[in-house]
Amino acid sequence: MIVRSPKYFMEEETGPYYTAIMYLTIKDIHKSDLGGYKCVSKNSIGDAEGTIRLYGMYQVFII
Repeated sequence: MIVRSPKYFMEEETGPYYTAIMYLTIKDIHKSDLGGYKCVSKNSIGDAEGTIRLYGMYQVFII
């Protein structure tokens, strides 16, 4: 579970018809932050979840 901190910031945007969009901002990303993230939402009506994978991109400079 990720807790809100200076590194992790979460916010929610409500939409029509009981929808919501969740945002996760990760500041100062390091190799240890790469990998899978899952958002889980539950209430008395049901539950939903979404997943995303954060990949690193490496640049090679040839001089």
